[in-house]
Amino acid sequence: MTDKDLQKDLDSVRADLKQLQSDVGGLVSSLKALGLDKLSDTGERVQRSADEQLEHLRATLSRAKAEGANQLDSMQKEVSERPLTSVAVAFAIGYVISRLLDRS
Repeated sequence: MTDKDLQKDLDSVRADLKQLQSDVGGLVSSLKALGLDKLSDTGERVQRSADEQLEHLRATLSRAKAEGANQLDSMQKEVSERPLTSVAVAFAIGYVISRLLDRS
């Protein structure tokens, strides 16, 4: 997974979470407007829970992004330490893929 793919996934999850937070906030506002105190308390608990989940997801996404960056750095280091091996492996993979596609 490339940094661009990871960033697109992160942006998508962030947008979904913001929408969820907005929806839950709207629900709480609607419940308060109806004067249903008991339901309002439930809505507030749901809002707190959604906020906690949002923070958990942000932390998880941050760790995933850091791990992706570490893996990319590791691969770049490996290629720079063994350029001929890297070229040979890339050639072999390309050859195998081309052979598989020729069979189709």
